[in-house]
Amino acid sequence: MLHETGTVVADDGQYIWVETVRASACKSCSAKAGCGQAVMGELFDESAQFKKNLMRLPSPGIDLMGQEVTLGIPEDALIRTSFLLYGLPLLLMIVGATFSQWLFSSDWITAVFALFGLAAGLGYARLKSKDWECESRYHPQLVNLPIRSVNIE
Repeated sequence: MLHETGTVVADDGQYIWVETVRASACKSCSAKAGCGQAVMGELFDESAQFKKNLMRLPSPGIDLMGQEVTLGIPEDALIRTSFLLYGLPLLLMIVGATFSQWLFSSDWITAVFALFGLAAGLGYARLKSKDWECESRYHPQLVNLPIRSVNIE
């Protein structure tokens, strides 16, 4: 399971809103001195290196306002969605281009078939992602809830 830490910023009883801060990978990489991507990142605004994400999750029924919580998502869910959104459209684009090149041997027809394959892959990804919206394994879950001490006298 992949983990991310965030802070609960709102709670209405039914849902909680968790804010996470996504830092650029260049900030933590040990090879940034010799990396062209790090140099390009330095040219842009430093605040663009950090982005805040706000996620809505079902409330666990306890007051977590201001608490730091850990969110998790299964690796297989991330791999499936990554392939669906990135791999499948590219694969269909290559198949479309290869098929049209074999069948027609024309560059402009190959380009049209490649774009058609890419569009078909993106369309299928959109339809499939709507099906996956209702499945909880594709949404972040609260992993470790903070334990509060209770005074019993």
